[in-house]
Amino acid sequence: MRLFDLHCDTIEELKKRGEDYLNCTTQFSLRDREKFQKAVQVMAVFVPDDIRGQEAVQFVLDYHQYMDDQVRRTGGQAELVEKITDLDRILDEGKWAFIRSIESGAALNGDLDNINRFADLNFKMLGLVWNGANELGSGPNNDTGLTAFGKEAVKRMEQVGMIVDCSHLNDAGFEDLLNIAERPFVASHSNVRACCSHPRNLTDAQFKEIVRRGGLCGLNLFSRFIDDDDNGSKDYLLRHIYHMLELGGEDVIAWGGDMDGEITCDPDLNTPYGVGRFADYLVEHGIGEAAVQKIFFDNAYRFFKQQVK
Repeated sequence: MRLFDLHCDTIEELKKRGEDYLNCTTQFSLRDREKFQKAVQVMAVFVPDDIRGQEAVQFVLDYHQYMDDQVRRTGGQAELVEKITDLDRILDEGKWAFIRSIESGAALNGDLDNINRFADLNFKMLGLVWNGANELGSGPNNDTGLTAFGKEAVKRMEQVGMIVDCSHLNDAGFEDLLNIAERPFVASHSNVRACCSHPRNLTDAQFKEIVRRGGLCGLNLFSRFIDDDDNGSKDYLLRHIYHMLELGGEDVIAWGGDMDGEITCDPDLNTPYGVGRFADYLVEHGIGEAAVQKIFFDNAYRFFKQQVK
């Protein structure tokens, strides 16, 4: 089994609990690494909406150092991807490959030069917003689009090779993104609104735009985004996959589990190591083996190799 997961919040949970990747009570851990032939985890530094200004910049810098320290404590079981050309070597050595990302453009403090700064620190992806408003735009809590700074930030991110992540972005902001983005972008942890009406999910039109542009959409395991009854079972998640495939998404669907982001879902999916059982379940329910491999690894691997500097 191979896994490429586009989003988790584990690094901050480790710090809160005083744990490490090898000895932890978090959903994500390294305890069962041998279950994967190859494994990549995008590790997000989540900036809460109430942290702003220079404090938000420093928050990311502090977690950058903390992540480095935590990876060193794995005894070589994990390695951070500094350059995308390192990815294959790390995987061939049997390690978890960790890729840095930032969740919420509040981290930029309204300064485009911070995009270059974070890119130089090997953050490969940045989510424009979280639930509230920041200097770039807003999440689903209101209906304002991207700000002038947000539009310039997207352009700068594309220039430096940092992936634009539109998960959490509201509908008006998504429309603005379509008008300015020249490179493929991702929704790292988003489902589809046709199967669950939460505004965090993508409309069919939005998903089809991601397909048309060659982006990615990572399946989110938070039950509130899986079905309107907050059930979160794998049967409901399967509906999202069926629908995405009907919309032409075979080369776009990826995995964006959102581990340690307070997710509640099917018990089989409560850690990364349950995805093998879920992969078997997908095949049993008519999803082709090649498509399953694309969802769990191939699509995200191809995208990052092509799009990340």
